[in-house]
Amino acid sequence: MGATNVFAKFAGDQCLDEGGEVTAGQFLDDCESYFKAAADGMASTATTDQWVFTNRTGGSILLLAPSIVTLGAGLTADNTNFATVQVKRDDGIGGASVVAWSITTAITDSGNFTASVPKAFTLRSATATNVVVPANGNVFIAITKSGSGVVVPISGITICYRKIG
Repeated sequence: MGATNVFAKFAGDQCLDEGGEVTAGQFLDDCESYFKAAADGMASTATTDQWVFTNRTGGSILLLAPSIVTLGAGLTADNTNFATVQVKRDDGIGGASVVAWSITTAITDSGNFTASVPKAFTLRSATATNVVVPANGNVFIAITKSGSGVVVPISGITICYRKIG
């Protein structure tokens, strides 16, 4: 049953002229958060896949544009020495994780991070299926470094999603 069918039963057909399936789907959006509890020990310190949540909706979900907020300290952008924060997903049956969304701390991407000011992830995977998490698939956060890197401070990352199947 599509979101418009559910919405029609919930609010009546007269409300469906406000955007149809997309608008109805927004009523079903949800979010999960990841808290990076400590600043990196060194500028070159990378973070391997850190589990955030498992898709337990019973169907596929679409990962919407995540956001990141640094807490207590900002981050100065640099085009040579930077970090790439990634939202990744796997298939839940043993497959490798793939990048769905990312943001870099390069001047040419996100620019400086100001403490307590959220920034939306800017780079969506060119592979459309990478932003779809199947039932029982997992979502992760990872941080890679380029050049000599940069210290990523304590941060919160919010990942919103929409059930699509």
